Amino acid sequence: MDASMRSRSRGSVSSKVYPVEASGLRDPWWCCRRRAANTAFETRPTRCIIYPSHWFRSFWGAVNIGLVIYVCTIAPYVVAFYSLAEYEESSWWVSDSITDALYVVDIVVRFRSAYIDHKTGDVVADPRKIALRYIRGWFCFDVFAAFPWNTVFTHYASSTSRVMQYPRLFRVIRLTRIAKILRVLEVQALIEFCEDKFNLNRNYIVVSKLLLSIVLVAHFTACGFYAMGTTMNTNYDVGLVEGDPTTSWIAYAAFTKKSYLLTLLQLNERRIWKLTYSKPEMYLTSLYFAFTMMATVGFGDIIPVTINERIYIIFSMVISAGIYAFMIASVSSSVASMNVTRNRYFERLNEVNAYMESRDLPQSLQLRTRRYYRYFLQHKTVYDESRILEDLSTTLREEITDHYIRMTIKNITFFQDVPKGFTAYIAVHLKPLFLPPNTTVIKMGDYASEMFIVARGVLQVYEPKYLKTGEEAEDVEISFLFDGDHFGEMALLLEEQKGQRTASVRSKIYCELHALEYKQLQTGLARYPSAMDKLMRVALQRKILITNLRKTKITNLMSRPSSKVVPSNGDEDDAPSPVMAYWGDDPHGTKPVGILFPTHRFRVFWDTVNLVLLAYVCTIVPYVSSFYSIADYQMSQWVIADYITDVLYAMDIIITFRSAYVDPKTGDIISSPTAIARAYISRWLALDLFATFPWDTFFRYVLESRTHATQIPRLLRVTRLTRIAKIQTLVEFCEDKLNINRNYIVVSKLLLCILLVAHFTACGFYFMGTTMNSNYAAGMASHDETSSWIAYATHSKHIWSAAYSKLEMYISSLYFAFTMMATVGFGDFVPVTINERLYTIFGMVISAGTYAFMIASVSSSVASMNVTRNRYFERLNELNAYMESRGLPASLQLRTRRYYRYFLQRKTVYDESRILEDLSTTLREEITDHYIRMTIKNITFFQDVPKGFTAYIAVYLKPLFLSPNSTMGDYGSEMFIVARGVLQVYEPTHTPDGEEGDDIEISFLLDGDHFGEMALLLEEQKGKRTACVRAKIYCELHALEYKHLQTGLTRYPSAMDKLMGVALHRKALVTNLRKTKISNLITHVQKKTLDKRFKKLAAEKRFGAASWGLKHMFQGA
Repeated sequence: MDASMRSRSRGSVSSKVYPVEASGLRDPWWCCRRRAANTAFETRPTRCIIYPSHWFRSFWGAVNIGLVIYVCTIAPYVVAFYSLAEYEESSWWVSDSITDALYVVDIVVRFRSAYIDHKTGDVVADPRKIALRYIRGWFCFDVFAAFPWNTVFTHYASSTSRVMQYPRLFRVIRLTRIAKILRVLEVQALIEFCEDKFNLNRNYIVVSKLLLSIVLVAHFTACGFYAMGTTMNTNYDVGLVEGDPTTSWIAYAAFTKKSYLLTLLQLNERRIWKLTYSKPEMYLTSLYFAFTMMATVGFGDIIPVTINERIYIIFSMVISAGIYAFMIASVSSSVASMNVTRNRYFERLNEVNAYMESRDLPQSLQLRTRRYYRYFLQHKTVYDESRILEDLSTTLREEITDHYIRMTIKNITFFQDVPKGFTAYIAVHLKPLFLPPNTTVIKMGDYASEMFIVARGVLQVYEPKYLKTGEEAEDVEISFLFDGDHFGEMALLLEEQKGQRTASVRSKIYCELHALEYKQLQTGLARYPSAMDKLMRVALQRKILITNLRKTKITNLMSRPSSKVVPSNGDEDDAPSPVMAYWGDDPHGTKPVGILFPTHRFRVFWDTVNLVLLAYVCTIVPYVSSFYSIADYQMSQWVIADYITDVLYAMDIIITFRSAYVDPKTGDIISSPTAIARAYISRWLALDLFATFPWDTFFRYVLESRTHATQIPRLLRVTRLTRIAKIQTLVEFCEDKLNINRNYIVVSKLLLCILLVAHFTACGFYFMGTTMNSNYAAGMASHDETSSWIAYATHSKHIWSAAYSKLEMYISSLYFAFTMMATVGFGDFVPVTINERLYTIFGMVISAGTYAFMIASVSSSVASMNVTRNRYFERLNELNAYMESRGLPASLQLRTRRYYRYFLQRKTVYDESRILEDLSTTLREEITDHYIRMTIKNITFFQDVPKGFTAYIAVYLKPLFLSPNSTMGDYGSEMFIVARGVLQVYEPTHTPDGEEGDDIEISFLLDGDHFGEMALLLEEQKGKRTACVRAKIYCELHALEYKHLQTGLTRYPSAMDKLMGVALHRKALVTNLRKTKISNLITHVQKKTLDKRFKKLAAEKRFGAASWGLKHMFQGA
C-alpha cells in the first residue's frame, strides 16, 4: 500500500501550490516553505522563493513603507529647494544613492517573491510565472524609476544653467513610484490587518487616509510653487538682483510693488518675504500659501505674477478644489457612519420621541418610556442580531452567544446542562427589561405570552388573597427569585394551565430581567428536546409545590436557603427614586459610610458646579492667557477666579475618591472605596492633578526674569477640557426635562463646537503674535510691519488701533478666526512671521475640517430634524408615484390623496408594534390604554376586558373614514369600532319584481359602539354579514382584521367570552326582528329621541365637515 501511494504521488501533480512542509529538510532562511509538489513544469522543490507569510516579506514591506515616506516628503523638498551645487554638497545625495540601491534590490526581490492568485486564492511560487507576471506588470516602470537619472544628466548634460537644472527635474520621476509601492504593499491587506489588530473603525482609517492625502497634496503644491518661481523661472536671479517684483512671486513678496496702479494709490511697502529665510522657512511659507489655496481662503498676501506661475496655480486650484470637495464629501459620509452603534441608538430614540409626541402621551409617561428605552438600547444591541449571527458558522455563533450569556447573565441555572445550540438560539431573542422596586411583573390569572430570566435583583413570588367583600387581603408569600433564576414557564408549557399565570411576581429592589417570548421558546424547545425535558421537569416540580402550598397554607414552601439578604420594608424606603435609571443604592440594603451615590442631591449639585467650571476653563482661561500680561493679570479679578477654580478642582479630586459610579458594562453601582480609588487612579487622577496644579504660580517664581514664559504653562490649564465627557449626563437631563428632540441637541452641540474652535483659534492667533513673538514690542515701536500680524494690520493696513481695549482686540482676532473658518479670507489680517504662518496652517486644517463637519452634520440633522414629517411626505410621495403609474383619473387621485393625507395624520407612520414590543408589559399597557382613551372615547368594546388585550388590539387598529351614505362590504373579514359619527344598521328589502324596497331600520351606532363581530365569531354565519351598515354623516371608524382579533381572543379568553355573548345576543335580536317585522327592536335609543339628538349634533356642527376636515376629502376637484 505504501508503494502504491508513493507511485500515485509521483504520478500526480498538484495544480495548486501550498506553502506546506513536504519533508524533514529545513528551508533556507530566504524561503518561507518548500512545496511538496510543483506545477507541471517542474518536478523538484523550488528554492529561493520568498512566500507571503515569511518574515522577510514583512520586513521588506516595512522598508518599502520607509521608501514611500522618503519619496513623498524628502525628494520633492530637495528637488525644489536645493540647487545642484547645494545638493552635491549636502548629505541628500547619499540618501538618494541608498534609495536607488534599495529599489534595485526591490526589483530582484520581486522576481523571487511568490504571490497569491486573487482569482483562485492559491499561492503561486513558480519562478517562470512570477517573472512573466512581473515583466508584464510593473517591471518597466520600476526600472525607469530606479535608474539614476540624476547622475547621468549631471555627467552628460551641457553646462548652461537651464539645462543643468534637468537632473533636479528628473528626480520628480521618483514620485511616480508611489502608485507602484502602494500596489506592492497591498493597502487593502494592510487596512484589514489594522482593523483586526487594533480593532479600528473603518471610518477612522478612511479619515486618516483623507488627512494624509490633504497633507501630501499641499506638500507637492508648495514644492511645485517654489520650483515654478525659482527653478522654472529664468528671470528669478535677475529679479532678485534688480529688485523687480514682477519677475516671480517671491520677488513680489520680497520687494516694493512698482506697478502703475499701486503708485497712484500710494500704498505702503509690504515685505512679507525675507531674503534671509532659511530653507525650512521658505518651505513653510510656500506650504502656508498651498493651504490657503486648498482651503479656499486666499488672503492675497502671496500671489502668482508670471504666466508660468499662473498656469501652475490654475491646475493646482483645480486639484485643490477637488481635494476640498472630496474632503467635505468624505467627512459627510464618515460623520453619517462614524459610529454606527451611536447613530442607530439615537435614531431609535428619536423615533420613540416622535412616536410618543404623535400619540400625545402625558409628559410623565413620556419620561418613563424614554428612560426605559434608553436603558433598553444600552443593554440590547441595536442591530439585527439574528441576521448577523445567521451568517456565521455554527461554532462561531455558539462561541459568541456563550460569551454573551456569561458576560450578561451570570450564574444562570436556566442555561446549565442544556445544548449550546439551544443557548445560542435563545440568547439572540432575549429582551432586557428594567424594573423599579414594587413593580408587578406578572399577575395571577393573566394570560402568559413570555417567560423571564433574572439577571440582577430580587423578586417575590406570591399569591394574592381577597376578602369576601372583594378587598385585598395579605398576600401569601411563596418564594424569592435571585440572580440566575427563571420563572413564567409553567403557564407556557403545562396544558392544564391554559396559558394562565398561577402566581404573581413583583420586584423587591431594582431588577434587570430578560424576557423570552413563547414562540421563540417553543421553536428552541422543538429543536432541542433535551432542553424541553429539563424545563418541563422544573415546571412540574413547581406545580406540585404550589399545589401543596395551597393545601397546607404554609408560606415559603418553595424558598431555598440563600446567603442573600432580601430587603425588608424599611430597606425599600431607602431605595433611590425609580425616576433615576440606576440600580438601588446598594442591592443588599447596606450603604458604605461617606460614599456619594449617583442619586444623591449633592452629586447633582456638584455636577452643576463642574459644568460651570468647564465653561470657565473653555472661555475665560484661554482669553486671560492670551490677552493679559503678567502685570495685568495680577492686578485683575481673574487671579481670585483662578484660585477658586484650583480649590474647587482639588475638592473635586477628593469628592471623586468618595463617589460611587455606574459600571458601564454591567450597569451595577460600584460603591467599594477600594474599587472607586483603583478605577480613578487608573483613569483620570494623573490628568486631574496635572490640570489642577497651579502652573502659572509655579513658573512665575521659577522663571522670574522671563515675563512671558509663564503664559505658556497657563495654556496647559485647558487640559481640564477632558472633563467635557460629563456633558452626556447634561444632555440626557435636558432631553428628559425639556423634552427636546435629539437633533436639536446635536445641532446645539455642533454650534458650541464651532464657537469653541473659533474662540481657541482667536486666542491662539493673538498669542502667537504677541507672547510667542520676541520682536513684537520692538516692531510696534519701530513701525516694522513684518514683525507681527498686529504690526502689519496697524502700520500697513491701518485697521488695528493701539488704543484697542482687550475686548476689542479679542473681537478682531475672533473676526479673523471666523473668516478663516468660513473660507472667506478678506486679506485684511494676514500672518507675516514664520510662527504665525505655521499656526495658521494648523488653524486652517482644523477650521476647514470643522466647517466640513458642520456642513455634514447640519445636512444630516436637517434630514432627520422632524422624523414624523419626513416619513409623512415619504408616504405621500409613494402614493403619488403609485397613482401616476396606474394612470388614475385626476379627480380620483385628488380624493385618494386627501383621504391618505388625513389617514396619515390620524395614524402613526412608525412601526408601532416594534416600538411597543421593546417596552415592558406595564409601560406597553399604559401607552395603549392612554391611546385608546384619547383616540376612541367611551368605547364599550374595551370595558371590562384585560389590559393586555387592549394593549395588543390597539396596535392593529386601522383608521377608516366614510362619507355620508357609504355602505360597508358584504363579506366579513374585519370588525369595526366607531370613533366618531352616526351609522345606521338596516336590512334591505326587495319587491317581488326584484326592485329595492324600503329598508328595515334596525339600529343606530354612535361613538364607542362596535359592529361586524358576528360574521367573524359565529360559525353558522360563514363569514357573511347579517345586516348592512351605512354612514349617516361623516364618520371615523377603526377596523380590526380577523387574524389579529383571533390572536387577541386566543390569548385572553375572558375577552372572547364577552364578545361572543354580544354576538349571540345580537343574532337573537336580528332573528326576532325578521320574524316580527318590527323595526327598531334592538335600538338603544328611540327613533324620535335619536332624531332630536341627530339634529342637535348637526346644529352644533359636532360632526360637520368643517370641524374635522372630512367633507372636501370625498369630493372631486
